[in-house]
Amino acid sequence: MFDKLAITALALILAAGGATAQEQITLRFAHLFPQSHYFWEHGGKVFVEALEAKTDGKVETSVFPAAQLGKDSLAVLQSGLADIVTLVPSYSPDKLPLTSVSELPGFHDTTCEGVAKLWHIIQDGAPLDQAEYAPQGLHPLFVAHQPTYKVLTSKKQVRAIGDLAGLKLRANGAAIGSLVRGAGAVPVSMSSGEVFDAMMRGTVDGTLLPYYTLPIYGLEDVVDYAYEGAELGGGSVVFAMSDKAWQALPDDMKTRFTEAAAEAQDKLCSYQDELEKSVRDEFAAGDKVTISSASEADLAEWQQHFDKNAADWAQGMEKQGRPGQAILDAFKSGAQ
Repeated sequence: MFDKLAITALALILAAGGATAQEQITLRFAHLFPQSHYFWEHGGKVFVEALEAKTDGKVETSVFPAAQLGKDSLAVLQSGLADIVTLVPSYSPDKLPLTSVSELPGFHDTTCEGVAKLWHIIQDGAPLDQAEYAPQGLHPLFVAHQPTYKVLTSKKQVRAIGDLAGLKLRANGAAIGSLVRGAGAVPVSMSSGEVFDAMMRGTVDGTLLPYYTLPIYGLEDVVDYAYEGAELGGGSVVFAMSDKAWQALPDDMKTRFTEAAAEAQDKLCSYQDELEKSVRDEFAAGDKVTISSASEADLAEWQQHFDKNAADWAQGMEKQGRPGQAILDAFKSGAQ
């Protein structure tokens, strides 16, 4: 394996020394998901196949799924074990704290809206890229997002904000945790795969997740109620390349990488939005999950929470010496 890594590294070094698009380029793509996961099937795989097509097979990609090279994707990339990885900012709050701006509630409803707003600030040369990615040797290729979270509970129906008081809810990420706490609930951090057992045991009363995750994690068997209508934020994923590997590419090859990435980004978010609507409609037509929608009064109250949440986020980043307000302002400008 290490012989192969050395050969690949040599190919990139040669590329940096004046390569043309005619030379063969081999890259290693390490991601965290099973090969059947939608982030890979409709995102990463689309990128790889589009890239190979656009370069007439001059780019070959070795894929390492399910964290085969390590769970710390940032370390895997920076160590040179991989050239492209998937980064989940909420898993690396110490390394990618500013990217949590994308989790803030009140800025998106659909997946594609969330993607467009995050891409606006993270693309090459944009404020988030300059503040957090370029300094760590990262080049964002494309991003993924989740549609806005719904409150999914088992025994207690949530019809309004007041019903959240005292509930223990799975809520990952600083921004979402702060929102849940501000609404009177107790945030509990855990992976999506742990939610089923936690709800079965009563460790949590519910979770904040999109509808389409219910069949993925078997949650339709433990979720009885859903509360929707408020833009409660959502998690994001960044598909990033080593800046060293990126800079080694010829300009015409960079263009093809960018085109393939844009294609993958658009197809993935469209797939997620279609899936979210399909699963939601299925639940609405059945009798297993009772769906409640936020009232106008509720939405006005939520907006107060959203405004405070965003202000607290920016202030917290500033106290750490990070440009939180500038990043928030840039994110808002892309949210128009």
